[in-house]
Amino acid sequence: MDVTSFLNHFELVAVGIKHGIINEELYLEWFKGPYVQIWNDSKPFVVAMRQQKKRERLFCEFEKLAQKWSQ
Repeated sequence: MDVTSFLNHFELVAVGIKHGIINEELYLEWFKGPYVQIWNDSKPFVVAMRQQKKRERLFCEFEKLAQKWSQ
């Protein structure tokens, strides 16, 4: 599995939560710490990809949810 496929999983989770398909309370209780940590560890890579591909919104839902859960 490559890095972008791995990150796509977390973007899909965030989109599912945003649209009410995945229960946020359940996922938060089960996976909050790792979800936020994976974002923190991945952020430099994502920022570089955004710049390289000129796609500012790449993995933006993953980022928003991780930031929300960090507060």
